[in-house]
Amino acid sequence: MKIWVNAFIPFDVANYTVPLPDGEFTGMTAIPLPPLARLNPLNDGKPLGAGYLTDQRDFDSDISASCRMQSIADLSRLPAGWQLNNGFNGEHRTSGTTEVDIDTGGRLDSGSADMNRCTWTGGAVPEPEAGASFTQIFYLKAAAYDPLVSAAADIDYEGTFTLTSSPSADGDVVQIDWEVKLDSFPAFEGYVERDGEVTTLFTVPPPEGNTVEDLPGHANRVFSGSTTLFPNIVIGPDQ
Repeated sequence: MKIWVNAFIPFDVANYTVPLPDGEFTGMTAIPLPPLARLNPLNDGKPLGAGYLTDQRDFDSDISASCRMQSIADLSRLPAGWQLNNGFNGEHRTSGTTEVDIDTGGRLDSGSADMNRCTWTGGAVPEPEAGASFTQIFYLKAAAYDPLVSAAADIDYEGTFTLTSSPSADGDVVQIDWEVKLDSFPAFEGYVERDGEVTTLFTVPPPEGNTVEDLPGHANRVFSGSTTLFPNIVIGPDQ
């Protein structure tokens, strides 16, 4: 079973994203370098048309979809319950950032965000009795910033995922109750996959009018819900 959360910049954010008319990225969109960033002397050398490619998509349950940040809890059912397969911190990745000149469509730079401040924790419980229901809580906390803009603010998200497993003849019935706190930009999405079936936990676009200049501060938009997964069947979510 896998649970994952993505932060991504949509192809189209009203009154913000800019289509690129020329160059190798023709037909793609970008967001401009924030005016506040130009006040930092370390950003002085960037052209007036400096911008950053979006993830060129809308919401997508494909785990390999482009993203600014992704946090995956890859879980295996062991005698001691559900355990993370990727060490104690889970798996965290980025598709990277590409800097472009919005005026010419030319590529300026590229880089990948440092994901070292992203962690999954929790889940430890005494080994449950055979046939008995048990509950585990997994915690997610993630923060990363644009590697190509000096003093860029973090994208933050965090969450609590409570898994209640009830053994049955065909395997565990798993109820997932979740609560997340999301930053003010960009878009966020969460999914769970079990036995090849994917269900959506949440899809949250950026609030109208928000841009990267709304990122300073901690994640404070709260969303919650619940879904129940049967072996080879998904019912829900109840949001």
